[in-house]
Amino acid sequence: MVKKLSRHTDMANIPGVEKDSIEYLLDGPVRILIVDDEEGIREPLKEFLKSLGYQVFTSSDPFQALEVIKAQFIHLVIVDLCLPGMDGIELQKRITAISRDTMQIIITGYESLDSALKTLKAGAYDYLSKPIKLKTLEMVVKKCLEKQKLEVENRHLLERLKQTCEQLKEREEALEAKAAEADYYLNNILERANDIIFTLDRDGYFTYVNPKIESLGYHRDALIGSSFFSILYEKADAVSLYRAIKMERPDERKISLKDHHGVERPAIISTSPIYDAYLGISGVLGIAMDITHQGRLLADLMSSRETMEAPDKHHVLEDKRAIEEHAVLQEYNHRILSGIPLGIALVDKESKTLQSNLAFLDIFTLSADQVINQPISAYLPPQVLQVLEPSLDSAFKKNKIMELLEVEFKENKLDRRVVGLRLIPLIDQRGILDYLLLLVEDLTRSRSMKKEIQQREKANAMLELAKGVAHEVRNPLSIILGSIQYLRSIKAHEGDGITEHLNMMAESCELIGSVINELVNFARPLSMVFRLTEINSCLEKAVSLLRGRCQNRNIDLSLDLDPDLPFTACDEKHIGQVFINLIMNAVQAMPDGGKLSIRTKNEALHQRILITFEDTGIGIEPNDLKRIFDPFFSRKSKGIGLGLTVTKRIVEDHYGQIQVNSENGNGTQVHIHLPYRMQTSKGKGRKNQ
Repeated sequence: MVKKLSRHTDMANIPGVEKDSIEYLLDGPVRILIVDDEEGIREPLKEFLKSLGYQVFTSSDPFQALEVIKAQFIHLVIVDLCLPGMDGIELQKRITAISRDTMQIIITGYESLDSALKTLKAGAYDYLSKPIKLKTLEMVVKKCLEKQKLEVENRHLLERLKQTCEQLKEREEALEAKAAEADYYLNNILERANDIIFTLDRDGYFTYVNPKIESLGYHRDALIGSSFFSILYEKADAVSLYRAIKMERPDERKISLKDHHGVERPAIISTSPIYDAYLGISGVLGIAMDITHQGRLLADLMSSRETMEAPDKHHVLEDKRAIEEHAVLQEYNHRILSGIPLGIALVDKESKTLQSNLAFLDIFTLSADQVINQPISAYLPPQVLQVLEPSLDSAFKKNKIMELLEVEFKENKLDRRVVGLRLIPLIDQRGILDYLLLLVEDLTRSRSMKKEIQQREKANAMLELAKGVAHEVRNPLSIILGSIQYLRSIKAHEGDGITEHLNMMAESCELIGSVINELVNFARPLSMVFRLTEINSCLEKAVSLLRGRCQNRNIDLSLDLDPDLPFTACDEKHIGQVFINLIMNAVQAMPDGGKLSIRTKNEALHQRILITFEDTGIGIEPNDLKRIFDPFFSRKSKGIGLGLTVTKRIVEDHYGQIQVNSENGNGTQVHIHLPYRMQTSKGKGRKNQ
């Protein structure tokens, strides 16, 4: 029996009382308290439950039992219905008030339906009558504790879910507030800017113009839908500017605007293409700075400096105002540059970078500290420097826009990026060229889409050809096979060697038939049925089918499978075909034996699974590496070159990517990325088009 506690014990000083119930359920032994005034009942039950691994306490006094429950967490209380000083139902209620997670089982020697209903209504898990069968008690206690654990875990999960929902709601509200603030901030910039900011469609018609246009006497709403060239003073300016817009590249020039009264207003105008979500040109962004006032101010300032040894107070104020206006203009231009999707950097004659926008940093995955006041050789990839550096001197000397070739460089071990480079000279008002504007356009996505479209068009054309050839060849091939079978039957008894040649002809015809079947199957759309699948299990099945072949070829095959891979939705049959194709390719690349390593990795940061096949075989020629996924391309003596084409097709139908790295004589690495996907197809499955 446990030591009886005082009813005046300070519960705050009792260890474990404030501890959450879930921690007791997951840590430490299960504690059971037996409350019965008959020692002959208590002790046998105690010994039996202890033999099952439980920590058991006993008590004959209901008040003492309550103190035990206050002092520590008790998982289960077995209570006699009839106790001295307090009945079992009242004790039930008090136990529940102290510890809501403590389970209760009522035992009694006076079984009745009314007493059973009362105890169950008061919260008891079960009602047992004496004499108690130990097997029944064991089963009831086990189920009771399982229910207790589930209830506590569910409650805690619900509480955590509620907290998560509240956090997500707060985050959503914060994002909405930031978006509204950003929209308000951008609108203020455009509407209160000191320069004319406008957008045009591809034909040069206004789609937006800010209120600054009213300084020329025009009403902004009246200009929407009208031609921008209608407000130019010189016709020659309209022609040259129209050509610049059609060239779809950034441009800056000095032109003359025409105000509402037809008066000439000199201005500097900058234009840049506007790209849509598919990297197509949807229009033009323009900024026009009216320099009428600046021109007059500069002329007055130069005149004053020539005629006066020292500027008077009035000219000091004018100089100060001009400096302030220049600072505001610089800040404004910086904000405009930050919002342009084209990468922009300002480079001086020493190739040092003085300024760059966010798009430039994002394209090369750099921070401002790595770029600003640093030479371009310190941060640009070698492939880009090889093209760019020779053109910098030429751009400074020739004083004209330099159109550079597209450059492809490795962003990391697996990913490549394609960029287009341009150099634009920046000449100050004195006609001196001190700086170049480096424009960088990320062409990776557009080039990838173009290449994929070309590959699909090529594959579709070849597939149509394959289906036509199969149709035309099958009929005469059937006739040839029938004739061979007939000749073989009438010549079988003659030993003149004709039958042997007929057999060779029949085997060749069957080989042609298998090639035709392979072509037809390749042309037929794949039928995919996606189910939640364990990728490691699929790999193990494929390896078990081919392990014997690897051993016969003296190939050491090793598996390194990440146990933390999540289930993902895929077609197990087709993804297994991918694994078998890649293992067979590796085996064929190692005719004299070698090593094949297969690895899986959970790339949780990118929400995808990485599967790698690495062999020590003969490798692939650089020119062949570019064509390995093309239909009907093969360097093997057997086969028609559709294995890797089908493999790539299946991987892409699983929304994945496949990449092959290889060097001639140094083996091959195949990387497959499969994204996390929990959604599976329904019915007959998704058919690939």
